[in-house]
Order: sequence, then C-alpha cells, then structure tokens
Amino acid sequence: MSVRARKPGEASVTTTPGCTRTRVSEKVVSCVDITEVRIALREDDKLKAFASVTFDDCFVVRGLKIIAGNGGMFVAMPSRKKPDGTYQDIAHPINNEMRDRLEHRVISEYERVKAETPLSGAPVSVGSSAEHDD
Repeated sequence: MSVRARKPGEASVTTTPGCTRTRVSEKVVSCVDITEVRIALREDDKLKAFASVTFDDCFVVRGLKIIAGNGGMFVAMPSRKKPDGTYQDIAHPINNEMRDRLEHRVISEYERVKAETPLSGAPVSVGSSAEHDD
C-alpha cells in the first residue's frame, strides 16, 4: 500500500482495520495498489487471455479479458448479459486514471507472461505479486 505524508488540513479516516484513507475537505483521496495480476493465456484470434487482479492484497476481481482489437490491445472488464441482450460491467474503474493504470499493468503482465510462456494448447495461468511501479 502506498503511504504518503498528510498535508496541513488533511485528516486521516480509518474505516476498517488495515485500510486508511485520507480526507481532503469533503473529498476522500484513496490510492489503491494493484498487488497481483494473474494471467491465463488463450489461443484465440481476438481473446488473448483472461486476467485476475488483486488490489491491496485484500480484494480480487476475476474475469478481465485481454482482447486484440482493431486499435490494439485493450482490457475488457468482467460483465454479464442483461435480459435485453446488452452487457453491463460487474466491476470497473470509476475514473480514467485508474482505468489507465489497470490497463497498463494488465497488458504489461500479459506481454511478460506471453514472452516467457510458449503456448501448447492448454491455458496457462501465471501471475505476479509484484513490487511493480504503475
């Protein structure tokens, strides 16, 4: 977990044991660390891998998809099909900064695993509990 010094006027707010957030005025500023990324490679033209991401060593999101699109690689969040046939994300970043950090980290880990692992037809699951700078 990232730790930073509080600025004058900030108050520390503890909501649960081990999780501290900082309140600046009425806005809560929180930095969530990506502590592990696990990749399961696939042999498919578009779907390149599935990923599971652990945040702060205490929360995991499974079912992210690494997809080769027309504009390059991107990460699709886990979703479910609604009765009207559309899809809705189950979990997703709520701001662009976190989306960019998550996508960069997942695609970087995918590239690393892909370079180290020859595909043999069976899914391969590898991960990193990284001391990784985002």
